[in-house]
Amino acid sequence: MKKTPCGLKPAFLALLASAFASPAFGADVTIDYNDFKQQIHGFGGSVSIEDTRYFTDTANQTQRTTLSNALFTSSGLNVSFLRVGNWNYVNNGVWPVRQVPNETADSYKDYHDGTIGVMKDYRNRRPGGLIMMTAWSPPPHLKNNGSAYQGYLAPVGSSFRYTDLANWWLNSLNVFNATTPSTLPNFIAFQNEPDYYSSLWESSAFTPDPAVTNQVVSFAPTPNLPVYGDAFNAVYTAVNPNYPKIGFIGPDTSHTGDSLSSPAWKVKAYIDKLGANKSKLAGVSHHLYQDNPSTQSWPLTAMQQAYPWWNQNDITSPNAPVPGKLSKYMTEYIKDSPITKFDPVTNGNVTEPGLFQFMRPIHEVMAVECANAYFVWNLVWGCVHPTTYAKYDMYYALAHYSKYVNPGDWRVQSSSNGGILATAYRQNVPNDTKDRVIVVLLNTNN
Repeated sequence: MKKTPCGLKPAFLALLASAFASPAFGADVTIDYNDFKQQIHGFGGSVSIEDTRYFTDTANQTQRTTLSNALFTSSGLNVSFLRVGNWNYVNNGVWPVRQVPNETADSYKDYHDGTIGVMKDYRNRRPGGLIMMTAWSPPPHLKNNGSAYQGYLAPVGSSFRYTDLANWWLNSLNVFNATTPSTLPNFIAFQNEPDYYSSLWESSAFTPDPAVTNQVVSFAPTPNLPVYGDAFNAVYTAVNPNYPKIGFIGPDTSHTGDSLSSPAWKVKAYIDKLGANKSKLAGVSHHLYQDNPSTQSWPLTAMQQAYPWWNQNDITSPNAPVPGKLSKYMTEYIKDSPITKFDPVTNGNVTEPGLFQFMRPIHEVMAVECANAYFVWNLVWGCVHPTTYAKYDMYYALAHYSKYVNPGDWRVQSSSNGGILATAYRQNVPNDTKDRVIVVLLNTNN
């Protein structure tokens, strides 16, 4: 460490993920603990779709308890931001059955009940933990094809069922609130991946503008899709007066975009078309599929330049938008493609281990995009096996951050050389006169 943190705890918690068993090497890491970059809102991931079944009241309760402890306690993964789905698909007392090809024909009631269960388990273990809720699709009875699978919000007259969508969201929140206020989310992204018309899972396409549908929405069946901004405004107008503390984020696109040109830059296409409604956003959210941030930096660099975060003097609370400055949430990703490079020790090409395919994106999102939160897909099966509780590479990659970096910590300036990737976080220590600096190091040396 080049800079000794005067006025901080003298001991650093340094976590080193090493790519290879390597010979000795020299490297420097420089930290400026007074140069604040972004405040951290949390590290976590999703529990949604069929994974919710492990958290219902009819599931094996011993397994449920063990799994929740593995994900949500400090002795486990220590998740501080949970992402769930809105599966409140009941219509006139009837719960539809899942109709996705090659998937189990579950009742969506199980997914709804399991979502309530996992939110309860999470908040019981982490009372102040943040929750983000999204919908993979509106309920089937509001869709043009009568299914949560494929399709889009049904037309009505010359428009679409925006008011019905808004009332469904409000009713769902009322249901969660009546069950227990601990199941209310802090944030809503009203539609998961509006830019992707999927043939593989629940989805519902929205366009930022019918004129650009074919450039923005993958596999769009028609350019005349429901308009994202109209739906956003309807849902916000219904929800905000009743639940003003819930922040709205979006557009939650499948990736940032194919290029910086408009409208191929998907995030910007959706945000710009919100117009005056942009001021209602508490944060910008996106996924990373196709972006592969380990090998191309422009998507995350562009996100930081277009949506800079506020500084310490601006901050009031995670849910309070600051005009012109938005929180940034990377809300879903699995891993990057593997990197192969020459190893002088073995005199041949070697591929970095799987751990790095999960860990590099976290580093890049924190250091380059300056995002406030990172979510993996998914916590169950991706990080932890639901019945054997085996831990996978994704678990250990996320744990380097989630177990030590807390909501409210600030990422501070750091630089490094010698094949080391570093991020540093300044952490207030309760009942202590000195702060602590957490440093996460990745050794990419051969």
